[in-house]
Amino acid sequence: MINTYLPWKFHFPFFILCFLFFELLGIYFAGIIAFVYLAIAWLFRTEEILEQYDLKPENLVTPFAGKIKKISYVKHVFIPENYLCLELRYNLIKGLGIYFPKTLEVYDIVKNENEVFINLKSDNDESLIIHFKKNFFGFLPKLWVYPGDRGKRGVTMGYFPWGGKLFFYISDNYILNSNENCLLLGGRTSIATLLKDNEIEKA
Repeated sequence: MINTYLPWKFHFPFFILCFLFFELLGIYFAGIIAFVYLAIAWLFRTEEILEQYDLKPENLVTPFAGKIKKISYVKHVFIPENYLCLELRYNLIKGLGIYFPKTLEVYDIVKNENEVFINLKSDNDESLIIHFKKNFFGFLPKLWVYPGDRGKRGVTMGYFPWGGKLFFYISDNYILNSNENCLLLGGRTSIATLLKDNEIEKA
């Protein structure tokens, strides 16, 4: 059995369909239904992210699996001016989960019918912002965290049905560890490293 983000309302109809097709049309057609079910369930699978002992506390991991498409500075009412924007695109094969990039508190969630902003804060008041836009199929991310919740690095905070585009905003106190078009594993790959105070002064 594949552990997935999908509710029982998805699984139950497929089991019924598979049984009916087997009874009425035979094992071949039932096998097609079973294959479609397993393919979708695999795409929406959950993954347990083990603690990455080779990472340091100042390392950020990517909040989801995909590729960096663009690195730039942008102007937005919710984003501080000195924040770098990493535009990423989901890789469906690598999973749909959304993960805490480091140990943080959910400070605020702002959403409307077209986009979602998740503002995460650390104990030293550092902010990291994850921004989702509605995808091609009309979905926004499904989250199970609320303002005030805390999560460790790599812990799942939700998933993005069928993936899409994501913008990850980090301060310029971070040095990027990944370049454009790099394939990143959600909750595992280090995407940036926070400069220490003495390094910031030198910079």
